[in-house]
Amino acid sequence: MPRQCASNAVLQNQIQYELTFALQKQLAALELDARACYDWIISTCAILISMLHGIPASACHLQKKMLDQALFRISIFLGLSEESFSNTASSLVYGNGQGSGASPPVWVMISSVMLDEMDNRNFEIEFTDPTQSINHDGVMVVYVDDSCAMVNNFSPGEGFDALKSVAQKWEKILYSTGGALDPGNCFFYIVEWGWNSQGHAVMRKKHALDDTLFLYVGNDFVPQEVP
Repeated sequence: MPRQCASNAVLQNQIQYELTFALQKQLAALELDARACYDWIISTCAILISMLHGIPASACHLQKKMLDQALFRISIFLGLSEESFSNTASSLVYGNGQGSGASPPVWVMISSVMLDEMDNRNFEIEFTDPTQSINHDGVMVVYVDDSCAMVNNFSPGEGFDALKSVAQKWEKILYSTGGALDPGNCFFYIVEWGWNSQGHAVMRKKHALDDTLFLYVGNDFVPQEVP
């Protein structure tokens, strides 16, 4: 993308953290990790979204035909495995494959549609400059399959509800496109402020934020805890 680079996501997060502390604003942030996004791509979904972004249908169908007819072997230092596997009606093989040149652009198009669906104005992160002429808002910062949801427009004490609303929506969007969230590799933190006897803003301690975040993952009816 023009004027964009891989470190922009890290820089944006860092600036948002620094603004949070400088302005003493509340913040709820949740780091979300998807499981090997390239290996969970559904080819039919990838074709539809690729055509939505203007990729010729002929190129999309060629990519799907290659994945449907590909023969997979395992390569080790002793050579290729004698046995192989392929895509069949009874044993589907998902994903564009790690190392495939098509995987990054396909995932960019898929995640772009996912982020459009995350345009949730109920909860977001927002900052405004002192002159009220520049406004920044958003909800997700994403780098490949790692994403960070940040919100600060919630009422005091509603940080967990805000995070759960955003995170659960992202999980369902990810699941609907073939992906899966890994709760064990996710974590969250909440910044809230109180006032001391001298009238100074003081960050609340961990014991004052005694809540646990649970998310429903995939088609599991038992919620899983986010550390």
